[in-house]
Amino acid sequence: GSMLRMLSEKMPEVEFTGVDSNLFAIDVGKRMLRDRHMADRIRLIVGDITEDIDEFPDDSYDWVSAINVFHFVEEANRMPMIENMLRIARKGVFMTEVMIEANPLSGSADPLMSMLWNDFTGFFRKKEMDSINNSLKKHYRKWDMELIPIMQGNSNLLVMKKEL
Repeated sequence: GSMLRMLSEKMPEVEFTGVDSNLFAIDVGKRMLRDRHMADRIRLIVGDITEDIDEFPDDSYDWVSAINVFHFVEEANRMPMIENMLRIARKGVFMTEVMIEANPLSGSADPLMSMLWNDFTGFFRKKEMDSINNSLKKHYRKWDMELIPIMQGNSNLLVMKKEL
């Protein structure tokens, strides 16, 4: 919930929901929200973002984001997760795509992170990321799509906005 707390401080009129499979992280986050009197603006849910997101109704959130998430999502589940994000978003989605080939640091971090976290599945390979982005362009033509290079060009911020 750290990113949601930061966003909520900047936009106190907005309500946020966060999903994480780590019960400990959710419990710590909820305590921090209570301590900072933010629990009424931020809801934290224990869940698997690749499965439990199916339960959210269509157009149930203005914006949906996945920041530094995909390297914990199995490759086969990445596109279905993005499609669900688009389904539940009224206005749009934004997400980060970290490419392993774009930076030597990512290449050396990939095996290290695999040893540290048993649910780490790896950063995007350029081929996979290009395939996902091309598929999104093809199937979501009524969405404005922008790739913004971030982190010295080894990552993208993918922003997709519904055309009104």
